[in-house]
Amino acid sequence: MGVKGKRYSREYKLRAVRMVEEDRRTITSVASELGIGTKAVSGWLRAYRALGPDAFPARGGTTARSGDRRGCRGRYGAGREGEAAVSESAAGFDTQGGPGADA
Repeated sequence: MGVKGKRYSREYKLRAVRMVEEDRRTITSVASELGIGTKAVSGWLRAYRALGPDAFPARGGTTARSGDRRGCRGRYGAGREGEAAVSESAAGFDTQGGPGADA
């Protein structure tokens, strides 16, 4: 599991996104000015483009609309397909002895 990062307000995220969208600034310049990482700004921008201002709840973080799994993708993709990939990759592991342990 990853370490939880700093939480930013909805207004802060919208400000950063609008600096890119309306002021036509680069993600790098916005991140540098605000003292945050480019991954944070690009993630907020991606969420904003997908969901608009509703992408940012009042308490921080990002959210997807009910039934919409955008923004919830992990290493193996989203939803049931991702769960299936993890299950398939784990199928060859024995709980006691590792891969293919039959002894």
